[in-house]
Amino acid sequence: MLEGLLEEDDEVVETWYLLGWLNHLRASQEGQEEEGYNGNARFYLSKAKRVNGVNPTNDVELVRNWSARILQAFEPRFAL
Repeated sequence: MLEGLLEEDDEVVETWYLLGWLNHLRASQEGQEEEGYNGNARFYLSKAKRVNGVNPTNDVELVRNWSARILQAFEPRFAL
């Protein structure tokens, strides 16, 4: 479903964020480390940050969430 939303409009921060969060959760459930879902999570969250720079979201809590929780989970491997 989220991939379909990207096909409609790939400039929506929330869609990229949700894809990143979903992959992060899947990685923690599957016990996968650097590869697989964690790699996907980093890609989608990086894209969310880039899209937010071009087309900022009004959802301040969303930005706080990815900054405070998700990105910290990948440090130091994941610096934006």
